[in-house]
Amino acid sequence: HFSSVGPEVNTPESFTRNFALFLIENYERERFRVQAGGRWEAQGVEVIGRRNARLKQSYHALSVSAGMEFDLTEKWKLSGNWSFAQRPPATAELFSNGPHLATGTFEIGGFYAIPGVPEGGGLDLEQSQNFELTLERTGSRVSGSFTYFQYDFDNYIFLSSLGPGWEINGLPIFR
Repeated sequence: HFSSVGPEVNTPESFTRNFALFLIENYERERFRVQAGGRWEAQGVEVIGRRNARLKQSYHALSVSAGMEFDLTEKWKLSGNWSFAQRPPATAELFSNGPHLATGTFEIGGFYAIPGVPEGGGLDLEQSQNFELTLERTGSRVSGSFTYFQYDFDNYIFLSSLGPGWEINGLPIFR
């Protein structure tokens, strides 16, 4: 349940429901270990109140990951991890619609379409795909590790200005 009161409120009262299922599995054999997991999530956000009764959004998100660790020798270890994750937008990211006095901006959530602005009228799931590979040495005198990593995001949700000329009551519009 999300609610806020006062003249600076720019996000309506809402109720979010989440349901998730997850599974984690481990396998270990001598010098080799593997772990994999997955999570499925359903989220529904509904704005409370008669005037806004039709404001609803629902999402289904999936996250999966796998990792391995291999002891090359007594002092050297190689490990790798891969993950794919989806994140539904939060209430404020969807339904904010008004002045934000602390930042001096007018914020409009991704749920609303803005005439003259090509994108709008809904937000997709934020997605990331990540990969890490680590070579590690442990010892009494010299220890250390080298890690290569790559993080790739799609549909990253962030607050962005519509640019010059887009204002409401002297406040720049951010979406």
